[in-house]
Amino acid sequence: MRTRRGRRWLELCRDVALVSPGMFFVEYLVSGIYGVSLAATPLFLERVFDGVSAFAVGKISLEKMLLPILGLFGLMILSEIAAGASDYLGETYADLTSQKLFYQINRKIGKLSAIDFEKPQVLNQINKAYQGAFSSRDLVHTFMDLLTMYLPYFIFYGWYLYQCRPLLPLALVLIFVPVVLSQIVKGKLYAKQEDVSAPLRRKKDAFASYVSTKEYAKETRGHGAVPIFCRKFSSAQEELNKCLKKTETQICKADVIALMLNMAGYFGVLVLLLGSVLGGHIRVSAFVAVFSSIRTAYEQLEEIFGDRAGAISAATAKVKNYLAFLELPCEERGQTEEAPVCSIDAENVSFQYPDGTQALRGITFHAERGQMIAVVGENGSGKTTLSKLLAGLYEPSAGKLLYNGQERKPPAIRLQTSQMFQQYNRYHMTLGQNIAIGRELRPAGEEAWAAIDGAGLPLTTDRFPDGLETMLGLTFGGIELSGGQWQRIALARAIYRPCQVLILDEPTAAIDPVEETALYRTFQECCRGRIGFVVTHRTGMVKICQQVIVMRQGSIVDCGTHEELLLRCEYYHRLWHAQADQYAC
Repeated sequence: MRTRRGRRWLELCRDVALVSPGMFFVEYLVSGIYGVSLAATPLFLERVFDGVSAFAVGKISLEKMLLPILGLFGLMILSEIAAGASDYLGETYADLTSQKLFYQINRKIGKLSAIDFEKPQVLNQINKAYQGAFSSRDLVHTFMDLLTMYLPYFIFYGWYLYQCRPLLPLALVLIFVPVVLSQIVKGKLYAKQEDVSAPLRRKKDAFASYVSTKEYAKETRGHGAVPIFCRKFSSAQEELNKCLKKTETQICKADVIALMLNMAGYFGVLVLLLGSVLGGHIRVSAFVAVFSSIRTAYEQLEEIFGDRAGAISAATAKVKNYLAFLELPCEERGQTEEAPVCSIDAENVSFQYPDGTQALRGITFHAERGQMIAVVGENGSGKTTLSKLLAGLYEPSAGKLLYNGQERKPPAIRLQTSQMFQQYNRYHMTLGQNIAIGRELRPAGEEAWAAIDGAGLPLTTDRFPDGLETMLGLTFGGIELSGGQWQRIALARAIYRPCQVLILDEPTAAIDPVEETALYRTFQECCRGRIGFVVTHRTGMVKICQQVIVMRQGSIVDCGTHEELLLRCEYYHRLWHAQADQYAC
């Protein structure tokens, strides 16, 4: 476990370094120059005081006195230039790193199973992973600064102090031991805080979206719910603030104790310095140089064990969440080349959601190529869940779903299926991109036009002035469409994708019964040479289907043709006659 964890940390450092190797090298070369120039300042300062003293008594010339002064001045300029360059490169590199790590998170999310998004703990991990990715650059940057700036600084400065008196470097180290201990406590507090705050952040963001996003704005205002969600947002924000305040209070207590100990140590070093000069261990020039630089050394140590160690403690807790997210199991890809689907058999298939909801029980049926199968039933009967199993998004909790008599992995199933779900997406991209999504390397040409025509979308020039290049949705300055038009685009997307199994979940939900009759023959044509499933609570198209699966409360009530079911299935008989007047022939 430790070996794997260590490997993940090394991989993280590698990923950050490889964002831009050249910039990474230059940034920390400059950082090293800054550290060494800062540490060399007391040595040059001592030589300046020695030179001035010698010049005052006539031991050296003016030129020799000015030489160390110019050297100190040049060193100060070099230090400032290096500090500025390091800050600029650091900020630029941070942006590039965040972009790359966010991309890695998105790729990882794309490899998760669809059922993972039904698990609140996974959603929390995703939220925490983005926070961790943002902190990853800071963590690596801090470690690199420790190696390239602080370490050279304290090696050089420690050597200089040792030359003055051997006890001085040891005193600096011992003074900051309490700070190290306080950072260990901080790390644990930050880790605990992140576990509590992640779900609170997600809740707060959700309530904010119910008020501010286009998706929810109209209904929220129509029901007068804005004040309610504002109060819920404030409540979640207050709860989050309490969590953060509690942690910060505990951290402040640790800081106060550490600060008191540090101040006592600081005065101890000054006493030690004074005793050294009075005892003749160091010259007055060395005393002045050390005394003037000791504050800088303390600031560097405080920055390491205070700001930097605190940042490491906070960032480490978040980065661990990022690394833990990357360790989440992905779908097994299995084989990608599969034989065409000639038959599908469900053998006593059951499915249970992560929250324990039993959605399907003992589902059994047989479907063959060329058939169009209607799946009907009331809302909540399990139709949509069954469609997601057939589409390879979910795996059965029990039983078997066989393709050509064999079980297949979900990714392999998805390669040969196309689907349109009731909760379809509205992609704010061009019309062509909306239809060809998932096949981005293929041009949305004649096949796209055929899919649009098959979906019954009237592509008039006044409505779609740029044809397939027309931008859809108001987000990026495109046109807005009605619900029915968006659904027809989703249907065209399903038709456009090459597949062996076509699954349409409530394909006419946003289309009136008169219009949907005109689409039935299109569905039938699309299913030629394929296995087609049309999931619906409407019963208008069942007459042209070779098989009807009747579902109720997660189970199959009966299977057969429309005529057979009317004669023998009372439940189906009621479903049909409840809507029969809308589909009179």
